[in-house]
Amino acid sequence: QRYSDQTKLLLSSEGTTESPAGRALLHSPGFDVFHGAGTLIVICARIDNEYAEADCWLAAENLMLTAFDLGLGSCPVGSAVRVLNSKQVKAELDIPREIAAMAPIVLGYSDEAASLPTPRAAPRVLSFRR
Repeated sequence: QRYSDQTKLLLSSEGTTESPAGRALLHSPGFDVFHGAGTLIVICARIDNEYAEADCWLAAENLMLTAFDLGLGSCPVGSAVRVLNSKQVKAELDIPREIAAMAPIVLGYSDEAASLPTPRAAPRVLSFRR
């Protein structure tokens, strides 16, 4: 909960959330950026690897697909990356200085049943050049 509160405070102080609904969530005491999940997995990598972030998010995708196959819900929480990389939190989680949190993902059993397939809107071509 502490990390969620820190993330909400950081995001609201920066004013980067543009939508009124998003700003309201950040100020809501009941809103948890981690969605009340029982497990937070933080995929980390060495900071000197130029492909580390892409590799971590690819690993996150595989983790999330496997979680779904096992009946678990998952959600990436990219908004928490900066808080997870703060000196205080890295020390609490025993993350070495040369390692960075890249892809936080929460896992748990969803309160709602997933409906498959998810309806999709038809793609729109915004621009086309020859």
